[in-house]
Amino acid sequence: MPDVLIQSGKYAGRHVSDLCKDRKYMNWVMTTWTPGTTIPKAIHDHIQMEKDLVKKRYTSTKDPNFVKEWIALSYEGYKVAANDLGWVQELLGTTNTDVTIGFLRNECVFKVGKEEFALQPMKVNDRGDTFNAFRHDIQEQITQFRRACFHNKKEHRCPETGILLKNDMNTHTDHHFRKKTFLHLVGAFLFANKIELNNVEIENCGMFYRLKDRDVADKWYEYHKEHAILRLIHASANTNAEYYINNFEAPPFEPKPKVVKAERVPDPIVMTFDMLKKH
Repeated sequence: MPDVLIQSGKYAGRHVSDLCKDRKYMNWVMTTWTPGTTIPKAIHDHIQMEKDLVKKRYTSTKDPNFVKEWIALSYEGYKVAANDLGWVQELLGTTNTDVTIGFLRNECVFKVGKEEFALQPMKVNDRGDTFNAFRHDIQEQITQFRRACFHNKKEHRCPETGILLKNDMNTHTDHHFRKKTFLHLVGAFLFANKIELNNVEIENCGMFYRLKDRDVADKWYEYHKEHAILRLIHASANTNAEYYINNFEAPPFEPKPKVVKAERVPDPIVMTFDMLKKH
C-alpha cells in the first residue's frame, strides 16, 4: 500500500511516514488535535495500514515479536479498535472494552478503564522513582492545565525568555520554581500528613511507578490541585539551571548545584626599603 501524502496545510507535500518516525511528534499531534483536521486523520490511517501489515507477517497474535511490533506503531491515547480488541483483552486478561495505550520512558502501557498495565516489570532503584510516582498520580492535572491554556488558540509568552509559546514539544508545563517547585510541594504534603519520604511505598506497574497507598494518592491529588502553581514555559528555560533561584537545601528537596569556589589568591608582597636592607 502506498504512503499517504498530505495534500494541504502546513505539512503539505510531506509523507505521513516521515512524521511518524518521530514518536514525540506523533504523540503530540494525536493527543492535541481537533477532530476533523487533516494531518491526524492521515497519520491515524497510515498507522492502521501499518498495523494490518504487521498482522499479515505473523500467524499468532500471542507471538511476543508481534506484540512488540504492533505496540511500536501505537501513539499516546490510541484507543484499541474492535478488530484488535479481542487479542488485547486476552493478553491483559480483561473483558473491559475501554482499552487505550500510553507511553512512559518510551515504553508502552495499556490503560484499561482507570487501571494501567504494563507488559514487563521495572525495578525500583532509587529515590527518583518515588518522585516519579508522585508525578504520575497528578499527570491528569498537568494535561488539563495545558489544554485549558491553549483553548481557543490563546497566545502565551514564556515568562523567563519572552519567547512566544506554541502548543508543541518546546512548550513545557512548569511548577512555578519561584514559588513552589514540584519537590517543595511533595515535601510540604509529606510534612502535613506526617509521612516520611523513605516510608512512601510505590507500586511497580511495569513501565511507570505510582503510589501504592491509593488513599494517600487521592490526598496528594487534591493537595496538588489546591497548592500547585503551574505555568507554561519554554523548554530552554525549563532545562536551564540559572533560572532556579530558590533554596532547595531542606530535605527532601534536592540541593542546589554546588559551584566549586576558587582558592583565595594571596595578597601580593610589597617590597619596602627596610625589607631590602635585611637581605
